[in-house]
Amino acid sequence: MRKEERLAQEILEKVGGKSNISQVANCMTRLRLKLKNDSLVNAAELKAIDGVMGVIEDETLQIVIGPGLVTKVASEMSKLTGLSVGEVEDDEDLAVKMRQDIKTKNNTPVKNLLRKIGNIFIPLIPALIASGLINGAANFFKNANPDYEATWLSLLLFMGGGIFAYLGVLVGWNTAKEFGGTPALGAVAGIFVFNPALATVELFGEALVPGRGGLFAVIFAAWLMAVTERTVRKFMPNAIDIILTPLISVLFVGFTTLLVIQPAGGYLTEGITSGINLILDTGGFLAGAVLAGTFLPLVMVGLHHGLTPIHLELIESSSVTVLLPILAMAGAGQVGASMAVYVKTKNKN
Repeated sequence: MRKEERLAQEILEKVGGKSNISQVANCMTRLRLKLKNDSLVNAAELKAIDGVMGVIEDETLQIVIGPGLVTKVASEMSKLTGLSVGEVEDDEDLAVKMRQDIKTKNNTPVKNLLRKIGNIFIPLIPALIASGLINGAANFFKNANPDYEATWLSLLLFMGGGIFAYLGVLVGWNTAKEFGGTPALGAVAGIFVFNPALATVELFGEALVPGRGGLFAVIFAAWLMAVTERTVRKFMPNAIDIILTPLISVLFVGFTTLLVIQPAGGYLTEGITSGINLILDTGGFLAGAVLAGTFLPLVMVGLHHGLTPIHLELIESSSVTVLLPILAMAGAGQVGASMAVYVKTKNKN
Protein backbone atom coordinates (compact mmCIF):
# COMPACT_ATOMS: atom_id res chain seq x y z
CA MET A 1 0.00 0.00 0.00
CA ARG A 2 1.34 3.43 -0.92
CA LYS A 3 2.07 5.88 1.89
CA GLU A 4 -0.62 8.34 0.80
CA GLU A 5 -3.25 5.56 0.72
CA ARG A 6 -2.31 4.39 4.22
CA LEU A 7 -2.35 7.94 5.60
CA ALA A 8 -5.74 8.73 4.06
CA GLN A 9 -7.30 5.56 5.46
CA GLU A 10 -5.83 5.97 8.94
CA ILE A 11 -6.80 9.66 9.11
CA LEU A 12 -10.32 8.82 7.97
CA GLU A 13 -10.68 6.31 10.82
CA LYS A 14 -9.54 8.85 13.44
CA VAL A 15 -11.84 11.68 12.32
CA GLY A 16 -15.09 9.73 12.54
CA GLY A 17 -15.27 8.13 9.10
CA LYS A 18 -16.29 9.50 5.73
CA SER A 19 -19.82 10.31 6.92
CA ASN A 20 -18.34 12.91 9.29
CA ILE A 21 -16.48 14.82 6.56
CA SER A 22 -18.17 17.62 4.64
CA GLN A 23 -15.17 19.04 2.79
CA VAL A 24 -11.66 17.94 1.80
CA ALA A 25 -9.05 20.57 0.91
CA ASN A 26 -5.32 21.15 1.25
CA CYS A 27 -2.76 23.92 1.25
CA MET A 28 1.03 23.66 0.93
CA THR A 29 1.57 21.37 3.92
CA ARG A 30 -1.81 20.66 5.52
CA LEU A 31 -4.82 18.50 4.86
CA ARG A 32 -7.86 20.61 5.78
CA LEU A 33 -11.07 18.81 6.71
CA LYS A 34 -14.41 20.36 7.52
CA LEU A 35 -16.26 18.05 9.91
CA LYS A 36 -19.89 17.71 10.87
CA ASN A 37 -19.17 16.60 14.45
CA ASP A 38 -15.82 17.59 15.98
CA SER A 39 -16.40 15.36 19.00
CA LEU A 40 -15.85 12.26 16.85
CA VAL A 41 -12.20 13.17 16.29
CA ASN A 42 -9.63 11.17 18.26
CA ALA A 43 -6.93 13.84 18.34
CA ALA A 44 -4.40 11.80 20.33
CA GLU A 45 -4.50 8.84 17.95
CA LEU A 46 -4.57 11.18 14.96
CA LYS A 47 -1.31 12.80 16.08
CA ALA A 48 0.23 9.36 16.62
CA ILE A 49 -0.23 8.31 12.98
CA ASP A 50 3.11 7.73 11.27
CA GLY A 51 3.42 10.60 8.78
CA VAL A 52 1.25 13.12 10.66
CA MET A 53 3.48 15.93 11.93
CA GLY A 54 0.87 17.92 13.79
CA VAL A 55 -2.84 18.67 14.23
CA ILE A 56 -4.41 22.14 14.50
CA GLU A 57 -8.06 22.43 15.44
CA ASP A 58 -9.50 25.62 13.99
CA GLU A 59 -12.40 26.49 11.68
CA THR A 60 -11.22 23.40 9.81
CA LEU A 61 -9.26 20.44 11.18
CA GLN A 62 -5.74 20.98 9.84
CA ILE A 63 -3.50 17.92 9.68
CA VAL A 64 0.15 18.73 8.96
CA ILE A 65 1.59 16.21 6.50
CA GLY A 66 4.19 18.11 4.50
CA PRO A 67 4.63 19.54 0.99
CA GLY A 68 3.99 17.28 -1.97
CA LEU A 69 2.66 14.38 0.04
CA VAL A 70 -0.32 16.36 1.32
CA THR A 71 -1.64 16.83 -2.23
CA LYS A 72 -1.55 13.07 -2.79
CA VAL A 73 -3.23 12.38 0.56
CA ALA A 74 -5.98 14.88 -0.27
CA SER A 75 -6.53 13.09 -3.58
CA GLU A 76 -6.79 9.72 -1.82
CA MET A 77 -9.14 11.21 0.78
CA SER A 78 -11.26 12.50 -2.09
CA LYS A 79 -11.54 8.97 -3.49
CA LEU A 80 -12.51 7.53 -0.09
CA THR A 81 -15.15 10.16 0.69
CA GLY A 82 -16.51 10.76 -2.80
CA LEU A 83 -15.94 14.51 -2.37
CA SER A 84 -13.91 16.48 -4.86
CA VAL A 85 -11.06 18.42 -3.27
CA GLY A 86 -12.62 21.72 -2.22
CA GLU A 87 -16.23 20.54 -2.65
CA VAL A 88 -18.65 20.84 0.27
CA GLU A 89 -21.18 18.08 0.84
CA ASP A 90 -24.77 19.31 0.68
CA ASP A 91 -26.20 19.34 4.17
CA GLU A 92 -29.01 21.70 5.19
CA ASP A 93 -27.83 21.80 8.78
CA LEU A 94 -24.14 22.16 7.97
CA ALA A 95 -24.15 25.92 7.31
CA VAL A 96 -25.89 26.66 10.60
CA LYS A 97 -23.56 24.37 12.53
CA MET A 98 -20.45 25.85 10.92
CA ARG A 99 -21.53 29.40 11.86
CA GLN A 100 -22.08 28.28 15.45
CA ASP A 101 -18.71 26.52 15.54
CA ILE A 102 -16.89 29.56 14.20
CA LYS A 103 -18.40 31.78 16.91
CA THR A 104 -17.28 29.45 19.67
CA LYS A 105 -13.79 28.59 18.33
CA ASN A 106 -11.07 31.15 18.76
CA ASN A 107 -13.09 33.75 16.86
CA THR A 108 -11.31 37.12 16.86
CA PRO A 109 -11.53 39.88 14.24
CA VAL A 110 -7.80 39.81 13.45
CA LYS A 111 -7.72 36.03 13.01
CA ASN A 112 -10.86 36.10 10.91
CA LEU A 113 -9.39 38.78 8.65
CA LEU A 114 -6.12 36.87 8.19
CA ARG A 115 -8.08 33.68 7.59
CA LYS A 116 -10.15 35.37 4.90
CA ILE A 117 -7.04 36.73 3.19
CA GLY A 118 -5.47 33.28 3.40
CA ASN A 119 -8.50 31.73 1.73
CA ILE A 120 -8.15 34.25 -1.09
CA PHE A 121 -4.49 33.51 -1.79
CA ILE A 122 -4.08 29.82 -0.92
CA PRO A 123 -5.70 28.62 -4.19
CA LEU A 124 -3.22 30.82 -6.11
CA ILE A 125 -0.08 29.37 -4.51
CA PRO A 126 0.65 26.67 -7.15
CA ALA A 127 0.40 29.24 -9.96
CA LEU A 128 2.54 31.74 -8.04
CA ILE A 129 5.22 29.12 -7.36
CA ALA A 130 5.42 27.93 -10.98
CA SER A 131 5.39 31.45 -12.41
CA GLY A 132 7.85 32.74 -9.83
CA LEU A 133 10.38 30.00 -10.51
CA ILE A 134 10.11 30.45 -14.29
CA ASN A 135 10.33 34.23 -14.00
CA GLY A 136 13.25 34.11 -11.57
CA ALA A 137 15.32 31.71 -13.67
CA ALA A 138 14.61 33.59 -16.91
CA ASN A 139 15.43 36.99 -15.42
CA PHE A 140 18.62 35.61 -13.85
CA PHE A 141 19.77 34.40 -17.26
CA LYS A 142 18.72 37.68 -18.89
CA ASN A 143 20.60 39.77 -16.33
CA ALA A 144 23.68 37.61 -16.69
CA ASN A 145 23.56 37.99 -20.49
CA PRO A 146 21.97 41.41 -21.17
CA ASP A 147 22.77 41.34 -24.89
CA TYR A 148 21.47 37.82 -25.42
CA GLU A 149 18.21 37.53 -27.35
CA ALA A 150 16.38 34.29 -28.02
CA THR A 151 12.80 33.26 -28.63
CA TRP A 152 12.88 30.64 -25.86
CA LEU A 153 13.93 33.29 -23.31
CA SER A 154 11.14 35.62 -24.41
CA LEU A 155 8.65 32.76 -24.09
CA LEU A 156 9.85 31.96 -20.56
CA LEU A 157 9.53 35.60 -19.52
CA PHE A 158 6.05 35.64 -21.05
CA MET A 159 5.01 32.50 -19.14
CA GLY A 160 6.56 33.62 -15.86
CA GLY A 161 5.17 37.15 -15.95
CA GLY A 162 1.61 36.35 -17.02
CA ILE A 163 0.08 35.68 -13.62
CA PHE A 164 1.61 38.79 -12.11
CA ALA A 165 0.17 40.93 -14.92
CA TYR A 166 -3.36 39.61 -14.28
CA LEU A 167 -3.11 38.68 -10.61
CA GLY A 168 -5.67 41.35 -9.70
CA VAL A 169 -8.34 39.55 -11.72
CA LEU A 170 -7.70 36.24 -9.92
CA VAL A 171 -7.61 37.92 -6.50
CA GLY A 172 -10.87 39.72 -7.28
CA TRP A 173 -12.49 36.41 -8.29
CA ASN A 174 -11.43 34.66 -5.07
CA THR A 175 -12.36 37.64 -2.89
CA ALA A 176 -15.92 37.83 -4.20
CA LYS A 177 -16.23 34.06 -3.82
CA GLU A 178 -14.95 34.21 -0.23
CA PHE A 179 -17.45 36.93 0.74
CA GLY A 180 -20.47 35.32 -0.90
CA GLY A 181 -20.58 37.28 -4.16
CA THR A 182 -20.44 36.26 -7.82
CA PRO A 183 -16.79 35.46 -8.66
CA ALA A 184 -17.00 36.96 -12.15
CA LEU A 185 -18.10 40.31 -10.69
CA GLY A 186 -15.14 40.16 -8.32
CA ALA A 187 -12.90 39.67 -11.34
CA VAL A 188 -14.45 42.82 -12.85
CA ALA A 189 -13.48 44.69 -9.67
CA GLY A 190 -9.90 43.53 -10.19
CA ILE A 191 -10.02 44.78 -13.78
CA PHE A 192 -11.19 48.20 -12.54
CA VAL A 193 -7.96 48.55 -10.56
CA PHE A 194 -5.43 47.17 -13.05
CA ASN A 195 -6.92 47.94 -16.47
CA PRO A 196 -4.20 49.70 -18.55
CA ALA A 197 -6.96 51.80 -20.17
CA LEU A 198 -7.13 53.82 -16.91
CA ALA A 199 -4.08 55.74 -18.11
CA THR A 200 -6.19 57.24 -20.91
CA VAL A 201 -8.84 58.59 -18.49
CA GLU A 202 -8.52 61.91 -16.68
CA LEU A 203 -10.33 62.64 -13.43
CA PHE A 204 -10.22 66.09 -11.84
CA GLY A 205 -7.56 67.08 -14.36
CA GLU A 206 -5.22 64.17 -13.62
CA ALA A 207 -4.72 60.90 -15.48
CA LEU A 208 -5.70 57.81 -13.53
CA VAL A 209 -2.95 55.34 -12.63
CA PRO A 210 -3.46 51.65 -13.48
CA GLY A 211 -2.71 49.44 -10.49
CA ARG A 212 -2.80 52.19 -7.88
CA GLY A 213 -3.66 50.66 -4.53
CA GLY A 214 -2.50 47.25 -5.74
CA LEU A 215 -4.05 44.08 -4.43
CA PHE A 216 -5.40 45.82 -1.34
CA ALA A 217 -7.55 47.98 -3.59
CA VAL A 218 -8.67 44.85 -5.46
CA ILE A 219 -9.66 43.10 -2.22
CA PHE A 220 -11.62 46.15 -1.01
CA ALA A 221 -13.33 46.60 -4.40
CA ALA A 222 -14.23 42.91 -4.75
CA TRP A 223 -15.52 42.82 -1.16
CA LEU A 224 -17.66 45.87 -1.86
CA MET A 225 -18.90 44.20 -5.04
CA ALA A 226 -20.03 41.15 -3.06
CA VAL A 227 -21.72 43.28 -0.38
CA THR A 228 -23.43 45.50 -2.97
CA GLU A 229 -24.64 42.52 -4.98
CA ARG A 230 -26.14 40.82 -1.91
CA THR A 231 -27.78 44.06 -0.73
CA VAL A 232 -29.32 44.95 -4.09
CA ARG A 233 -30.56 41.39 -4.59
CA LYS A 234 -32.64 41.62 -1.39
CA PHE A 235 -34.84 44.31 -2.92
CA MET A 236 -34.71 43.36 -6.60
CA PRO A 237 -37.73 41.54 -8.14
CA ASN A 238 -36.80 38.08 -9.39
CA ALA A 239 -37.87 38.82 -12.95
CA ILE A 240 -35.20 41.50 -13.45
CA ASP A 241 -32.61 40.40 -10.87
CA ILE A 242 -30.27 38.79 -13.42
CA ILE A 243 -30.15 42.06 -15.37
CA LEU A 244 -30.24 44.92 -12.88
CA THR A 245 -28.41 43.48 -9.87
CA PRO A 246 -25.05 43.02 -11.65
CA LEU A 247 -25.54 46.28 -13.57
CA ILE A 248 -26.12 48.36 -10.43
CA SER A 249 -23.29 46.55 -8.60
CA VAL A 250 -20.75 47.12 -11.36
CA LEU A 251 -21.65 50.79 -11.85
CA PHE A 252 -21.63 51.59 -8.14
CA VAL A 253 -18.40 49.72 -7.39
CA GLY A 254 -16.75 51.04 -10.56
CA PHE A 255 -17.22 54.70 -9.62
CA THR A 256 -16.45 54.02 -5.95
CA THR A 257 -13.24 52.23 -6.89
CA LEU A 258 -11.96 55.10 -9.04
CA LEU A 259 -13.04 57.87 -6.67
CA VAL A 260 -12.35 56.32 -3.25
CA ILE A 261 -10.83 52.83 -3.16
CA GLN A 262 -7.90 53.39 -5.53
CA PRO A 263 -6.72 56.62 -3.86
CA ALA A 264 -7.19 55.18 -0.36
CA GLY A 265 -5.52 51.92 -1.39
CA GLY A 266 -2.62 53.90 -2.82
CA TYR A 267 -2.03 55.68 0.49
CA LEU A 268 -2.37 52.36 2.35
CA THR A 269 0.16 50.51 0.22
CA GLU A 270 2.59 53.42 0.33
CA GLY A 271 2.21 53.56 4.11
CA ILE A 272 2.79 49.81 4.52
CA THR A 273 5.88 49.67 2.30
CA SER A 274 7.34 52.85 3.79
CA GLY A 275 6.59 51.64 7.32
CA ILE A 276 8.26 48.26 6.78
CA ASN A 277 11.33 49.89 5.23
CA LEU A 278 11.50 52.39 8.11
CA ILE A 279 11.29 49.60 10.71
CA LEU A 280 14.06 47.65 9.01
CA ASP A 281 16.26 50.71 8.49
CA THR A 282 16.00 51.87 12.10
CA GLY A 283 15.47 48.59 13.96
CA GLY A 284 18.32 46.59 12.46
CA PHE A 285 18.75 43.05 13.73
CA LEU A 286 16.25 43.64 16.56
CA ALA A 287 13.50 44.39 14.03
CA GLY A 288 14.47 41.25 12.14
CA ALA A 289 14.34 39.17 15.32
CA VAL A 290 10.87 40.47 16.25
CA LEU A 291 9.47 39.99 12.75
CA ALA A 292 10.91 36.50 12.32
CA GLY A 293 10.00 35.50 15.86
CA THR A 294 6.34 36.47 15.49
CA PHE A 295 6.05 34.83 12.07
CA LEU A 296 6.19 31.21 13.26
CA PRO A 297 3.13 31.48 15.56
CA LEU A 298 1.18 32.69 12.52
CA VAL A 299 2.40 29.65 10.58
CA MET A 300 1.40 27.33 13.42
CA VAL A 301 -2.23 28.41 13.16
CA GLY A 302 -2.24 28.73 9.37
CA LEU A 303 -2.68 32.52 9.30
CA HIS A 304 0.61 33.43 7.63
CA HIS A 305 -1.03 33.62 4.19
CA GLY A 306 -2.53 36.90 5.34
CA LEU A 307 0.89 38.46 4.70
CA THR A 308 0.87 37.49 1.01
CA PRO A 309 -0.59 40.78 -0.30
CA ILE A 310 2.08 42.70 1.62
CA HIS A 311 4.84 40.70 -0.09
CA LEU A 312 3.21 41.22 -3.47
CA GLU A 313 2.87 44.97 -2.89
CA LEU A 314 6.56 45.20 -1.95
CA ILE A 315 7.43 43.37 -5.17
CA GLU A 316 5.13 45.69 -7.15
CA SER A 317 6.63 48.87 -5.66
CA SER A 318 10.32 47.95 -5.47
CA SER A 319 10.68 44.69 -7.46
CA VAL A 320 11.73 42.80 -4.31
CA THR A 321 10.22 41.87 -0.95
CA VAL A 322 12.75 42.61 1.76
CA LEU A 323 10.33 41.16 4.31
CA LEU A 324 10.31 37.59 2.99
CA PRO A 325 14.01 36.73 3.58
CA ILE A 326 13.73 38.11 7.12
CA LEU A 327 10.72 35.92 7.88
CA ALA A 328 12.51 33.03 6.19
CA MET A 329 15.20 33.25 8.88
CA ALA A 330 12.63 31.76 11.25
CA GLY A 331 12.28 28.79 8.90
CA ALA A 332 16.05 28.52 8.65
CA GLY A 333 16.19 28.32 12.44
CA GLN A 334 13.68 25.49 12.34
CA VAL A 335 15.82 23.66 9.79
CA GLY A 336 18.81 23.95 12.11
CA ALA A 337 16.79 22.71 15.07
CA SER A 338 15.44 19.81 13.01
CA MET A 339 18.97 18.82 11.96
CA ALA A 340 20.02 18.86 15.60
CA VAL A 341 17.09 16.63 16.57
CA TYR A 342 17.89 14.26 13.69
CA VAL A 343 21.51 13.97 14.83
CA LYS A 344 20.83 13.70 18.55
CA THR A 345 17.67 11.61 18.72
CA LYS A 346 17.79 7.96 19.74
CA ASN A 347 14.22 7.17 18.68
CA LYS A 348 14.03 6.13 15.03
CA ASN A 349 10.39 7.18 14.65
